[in-house]
Amino acid sequence: MSIQSIKLKNFKSINELNIEANNQSQVICFVGENGSSKTSLLSLIVDSIISNLNISFPDYDPEDGKRFRSISHMEIHDDKDYYFLNLKYSSGDEINNYERNVFKITKNQNNVDIYNSAEWEGISLNQFHQEKNSPYQDKNSNYLINNIFLYRPSYRYEPDALEVNDLNDSYVFKISTQKKKQTDYPFPFKVAHSGTDLESLIIELLLDNFIGFENSINAFSGIPKILNTVTNKDYGNFQISRHPYRKLWSSTQGLITSLSQGELDLLVTITSIVTRQLYIYDNNEELRKKYKSFHDVPGLVIIDEVDLHLHPKAQENYLKVLTTNFKNIQFLVTTHSPFVVRGLPTDSIVVQLPSGTVIEENFSLMDIDSITNRIFNYKGRFSDNIENDLKKFKELITK
Repeated sequence: MSIQSIKLKNFKSINELNIEANNQSQVICFVGENGSSKTSLLSLIVDSIISNLNISFPDYDPEDGKRFRSISHMEIHDDKDYYFLNLKYSSGDEINNYERNVFKITKNQNNVDIYNSAEWEGISLNQFHQEKNSPYQDKNSNYLINNIFLYRPSYRYEPDALEVNDLNDSYVFKISTQKKKQTDYPFPFKVAHSGTDLESLIIELLLDNFIGFENSINAFSGIPKILNTVTNKDYGNFQISRHPYRKLWSSTQGLITSLSQGELDLLVTITSIVTRQLYIYDNNEELRKKYKSFHDVPGLVIIDEVDLHLHPKAQENYLKVLTTNFKNIQFLVTTHSPFVVRGLPTDSIVVQLPSGTVIEENFSLMDIDSITNRIFNYKGRFSDNIENDLKKFKELITK
């Protein structure tokens, strides 16, 4: 599963965005200042995919009659009448096309011209938005069930500008957070494990091995190796202490729950991907014939602020390691870090928001100050006090 193209107009602070990705574009990286709508864009993409599939997750069930994310005219750019989204994403040879148009005012006989001059003329009277999804996806297509689909950290997910609890003129649906025991897909697509949750998840991998799931031991032993590569630290082997004090340990770093926030965050992402790949692979005979390993299961992983809590060295290594170990997964990320940008793999797409400018550079050859200037329009300089002293000095020598 991968994003093929994103076309967006008049959404929040973004005037226009036009991205075309090819099969080699394993990373799409959005950069920009705070308030440049990076998180809003990722949330919009997640909603565009998840709300138009008839598949239930522990954190979303379309059959309860509620959207996962509200559609609001409050997200239209201040001086525009509408926003428009076209999103194309694929799985294998199949291309899915999703379109949405949202207007500030409800369509009536007096404002038809506004609607006809926009991207879409198909909105009915007394409506202010419309969506199209082709081909229609349902449970029988197994489209998303056969692909990794993951957004993290879940607390960064943006339902709208505000939490929505009641219907009003600005919102047409309530957000669904109801959880069900029986779902089409057993894993939530939004993830923010605590240390204890993560510990339980990894222990389950080892237990699965002892009851006959042979791939689980490869997953269990492979997770610390990936972590080693990102951080350049040695986590040894993961070990489990005996009952009744069942705990997960690193043979070199101690209790897993005592690792730093950055280490836990890395571990959550890696473990979340691996466990989903393992589940999909073991439950799909066609995929087992197609792929040699569960690590080959494709998908889309969306990470907001991918640099969060990480040392600069880990920031630079992170995406290179993920794309090397998960070759069929595409990553959509946001960052404020020039180290992340310098570490992007070849053929990555870097997009500056809110301008929508696609920046084509070989960042691996650039120093950090040059990347900061090019990407974030910020020239590295001395502290304010030193800058003031230098200014005074220049004034003195020019007199």
